[in-house]
Amino acid sequence: MFNSKQHSVIGLSIFFSMLLLANVSFSASYTDLNKALKANRSEVTELTLSGYDSIPNVIFVFKHLQKLTVRNGLRTIPQNIGQLGVLEELIFVDNFIVEIPPSIKYCRLLKDLRFINCHLDEIPKELFELPLLEKLTLKNNQISRIPCDFTDNYTLKELNLKYNKIKVLDDCIQRFYAMETFYFTGNPFAIIQGDWNDPKAFKKLKTLIMRDCGLNKLPVFMTKNITYLDVSNNKIKEVSDEDVLVLENLSFLSMENNPIHYLNESLFRLHKLKSLQIDKYESIIIQLSEQNNVCISFMIQNLDNRQNDFRPCGKKKGMIAIFLSEPTKRKK
Repeated sequence: MFNSKQHSVIGLSIFFSMLLLANVSFSASYTDLNKALKANRSEVTELTLSGYDSIPNVIFVFKHLQKLTVRNGLRTIPQNIGQLGVLEELIFVDNFIVEIPPSIKYCRLLKDLRFINCHLDEIPKELFELPLLEKLTLKNNQISRIPCDFTDNYTLKELNLKYNKIKVLDDCIQRFYAMETFYFTGNPFAIIQGDWNDPKAFKKLKTLIMRDCGLNKLPVFMTKNITYLDVSNNKIKEVSDEDVLVLENLSFLSMENNPIHYLNESLFRLHKLKSLQIDKYESIIIQLSEQNNVCISFMIQNLDNRQNDFRPCGKKKGMIAIFLSEPTKRKK
């Protein structure tokens, strides 16, 4: 006979054993298709394929597949890709994909979709209409334009279009109403097109990365709620008072490697600004009053060249840290 204490111990043991078995049965990950086929197919939730020029039809036997990664050589995506109806992550890396079939819209549980270095030259609108998609990465492709024939999107939080060939930025990008992070580095961006006055646009956008885009001024049409802005490696020459008016929430600004030689004091009146990176300059004049809460952090090899009238940051808190790499002059 078991006493009550023994019954409790046995009950807990059975409970934790069942919990362990449940976890094991739904967390199997495979990098070898043959091994996955030999396993209990209902247990295969993650699969990585490498070196296939097309996705084998046999993968459709994995009814619980939640993550699929395909690398190195894929040329076609099957028209019936939508049959992988429980996929949450779909990742393509280093492939030669000619097109994305419209049937991808039936992968309705997708949350994370990535095409990285896949030679894509266009974006089908179906990607923007996946109902649960939160992260879309289309990095290192040949895309020349963002399509505008999609319905308003309220789910996409992160859009990564780094290193494509996009020259025109259309106003339809405003219709990603949930977007929090936008990566646009490395596009030969030259034209802003359309009406940029949607009152609902960019209310959640906090991080904007537009490095190496040929910008000659700050992209203020997207920055009202931005907290992190990186516009390094562009052609920006100044930050105007008008620019400052739409940077009220900014906490970090990187303008590294731009031809800026003068910064107006109005920039330092931004009450949330904590860090400004403007290194890699031969000379720059920063206008500061004695009351400004600004300190300077040098990143130079010859520390003897530092100007004595700047306050070093040290361990001070509540200061705007300006990162410099060359001797700097202060205009009072």
